[in-house]
Amino acid sequence: MFNLAAVYVNTGRWTDAEELIVNVLNARKRKLGHEHYETIRCKECHADICSNQGRLIEAENLELEVLKWRKRFLPHDHPDTLTSFSKLAWTYTAQELWKEAEGFDMQALEGRKRVLGNEHPDTLASMMSLAFMFKGQGRLKDAEVLEVQALDGRKRVLRYEHPDILASMNNLASTYKAQRRLKEAYELGLQVLEGRKRVLGHEHPDTFTSMDHLSITYCLQGRHPNSPSRPSKTLP
Repeated sequence: MFNLAAVYVNTGRWTDAEELIVNVLNARKRKLGHEHYETIRCKECHADICSNQGRLIEAENLELEVLKWRKRFLPHDHPDTLTSFSKLAWTYTAQELWKEAEGFDMQALEGRKRVLGNEHPDTLASMMSLAFMFKGQGRLKDAEVLEVQALDGRKRVLRYEHPDILASMNNLASTYKAQRRLKEAYELGLQVLEGRKRVLGHEHPDTFTSMDHLSITYCLQGRHPNSPSRPSKTLP
C-alpha cells in the first residue's frame, strides 16, 4: 500500500495518495509503534503530500517530527537527516520564513558537501535551494554566486543539455533579469529555450515557460517586434 501511495504521489493524485498513506500510517503506528522506521517513512510521505497541496503548516509539523526522530536515531550528517533539513528549508521558504529557511538550507548544504562531495547532485540541488531562498529576499548577488557554482558543477557531472543544466541556466537567467542585466538574461534564456526544444520538445511545459520568460526579457529591452511566442499545436 505504501508503494501504491508513492505511485499516486508521482502522478499527482494527491487525494488518493493521502487517503492511502493515512491508512498505512495509522496501521504502522498500531503494529510497529510511533517511532519505528517504517512509521517515520509514512510521516515523511504524508508531509510531502501536504506540501505539494500547499498545506504548509501541516507539512512543517510532520517534517519536524521526522527530523526529531532522525536526530535521535541517525548521525547528524546521515543522508536522511540532511534530506529532512532540505525539506524543512523548502517549507519555510514557501512561508517566507527566511531565517528558519536559511538555517536549514545551510545545514543541508554543508552536510552534503562533507558527506557526498561538492559536486554530488544532492549538493548541487542544495545550492539551488539556498539560491532560491536568497532570491526571494532580494539578495540577488548571493543567489547569483550559488547559481553559477551549481551550474558549473552540473556542467561537469551531467551530460550536455541535461534538463538539470537547463534548469540551472534558466534560474541564472532569471537572476540576471532581476538585476536588470537584460542582455545577459536574454542570451542565456535563448540558450535554455533552444536546449529545451531539442531535449524536451516544442510543446513541453518547460519549453513554454522558457518562451514566456524570454518574451518578458525581450520586451524589457524595448524590443517588442518579433517577440518569441508559443508554437502552435500543429508544430512538430
